[in-house]
Amino acid sequence: VIVLVLSTSYGVHLYRYHATHGGDIGETLKSVSGVVIAAGFTTMVGFLSLVVTPSVLLRQLGLLIIAGISAGLISSLVLFPPILARLPARPGWRRRRREEPDNGGKLLSMASQEPRRPGVRILLAVAVLVPFLVAIPALRPGFSSRDTFRAGSLVADTMEYFVERAQSNQQVQIVVDTGVEYGLVDMDTYQDLRRFESLLDDDPAVLQTISFVDFVDWMNGRLTGSIDPVPPVNQAELGEVMELLSGEGIDQLFETLVDVEWRRARILVQASLPSLGHKDGSLAIDEFRSRIETYSDTVSSGKITLLGEVISNLLYTKYLARSQYISVLVFLPVILLFLLFLFRSFGWAAITLIPTVIGIAVYFGTVSMLGYLHDPIHVFMVAALMGVSNDDVLYFVIVLKDKITRRNFAEALSETIHRTGVAILQTTVVITAGIAVFLASDFILLRRGGLVAIVALWASSLTTLLVLPGIVKLLPLSRNRDARPAGGLSRQEVD
Repeated sequence: VIVLVLSTSYGVHLYRYHATHGGDIGETLKSVSGVVIAAGFTTMVGFLSLVVTPSVLLRQLGLLIIAGISAGLISSLVLFPPILARLPARPGWRRRRREEPDNGGKLLSMASQEPRRPGVRILLAVAVLVPFLVAIPALRPGFSSRDTFRAGSLVADTMEYFVERAQSNQQVQIVVDTGVEYGLVDMDTYQDLRRFESLLDDDPAVLQTISFVDFVDWMNGRLTGSIDPVPPVNQAELGEVMELLSGEGIDQLFETLVDVEWRRARILVQASLPSLGHKDGSLAIDEFRSRIETYSDTVSSGKITLLGEVISNLLYTKYLARSQYISVLVFLPVILLFLLFLFRSFGWAAITLIPTVIGIAVYFGTVSMLGYLHDPIHVFMVAALMGVSNDDVLYFVIVLKDKITRRNFAEALSETIHRTGVAILQTTVVITAGIAVFLASDFILLRRGGLVAIVALWASSLTTLLVLPGIVKLLPLSRNRDARPAGGLSRQEVD
């Protein structure tokens, strides 16, 4: 779907220029092909950002989409122009309308007017953006397979059944590296582990623990003639118990609690922890990890490591979210360098990035406001947004920069909107309509990601059309000493 809508958007830019500027295919390619190639490059850079994610699936998906976009880009410049050349420059339905160029309705009519108070327009945009920025810190990582499918489906019902049977309990392994071999296990190490396990037993989230010290107490009780576990009181008792436990015929569970070198002891923990799909799941699991690390201070020697599916998922989603922030921070400068090469101006390059940055901020803010968790789908959607949102603004700025060197600001803006405005709206409609297909998916995470991506794309496009002109006007970029007066151009000269 992504490759389809992006390839279509490149064709839209070619068609719009061809249909409204005389129909010469050579002139169309000369005027638009550079913009299309630049837009395709920035889009591919956006998807290239997926290579830093820990997900193999996302990395492969990013590379496949880059290949698809490359094919679509080449096709739009090589295969589409011969077809376009056979189409009339201005279709019949267009000829029946007035010859004055279309303004795309009230939105583009307003966008084409020189902002009288650009500062006010920018302040209003900032006021709208602030709630999204404030919401971003509340974004939480997490993923739940129970939240993947529609409620009532066979898979969802099966997962709910197991969750209910387990009472939302999670299995966790705590590995303690004692630093000593089996034959050298002393009372200090044993007592450290016993104190550590006692703290775990008192933890409100822990339902049950089992470790090799439980086996030691159990075997020592048998040796002393007691049916109840009895802790050993000296090194001799401990050594005798360990020797018996390592013999043949002992339950294999004991073998799972220590490694082959007897250096690491495992404590199996059954804890009442919420799923990562729960709104407070990641926070609760993180607090549990912090408490365990505090308990580990009781172990005088050794390193504490937490293992288990719930811990692995938490660390994975955190790493996934962190990798996304890294990708944004790394690849936005890559796009900026390309824009610097393209414009030979830091001011124009920085301005071109503004709608993309706002789109990303709106995306993260919307995810947080709606209470969605940060999951792999959002990593993919932001990569797409980082590349796609830059396409239209690149077209807009290239044309505006060219016009502003030969016109005063008001005429340059009007001509830029006349040339790019409808194409920008049409490509945004095409792309968001394609992403809207995700809203019908049974995959809940894909539905949510698609919805937020649509909001962010429109935020980026509206920023390009309504806010960017105000920013350009406030900066020295809009001042041209050689520009002719506003009333000095006839309609024919503008055309």
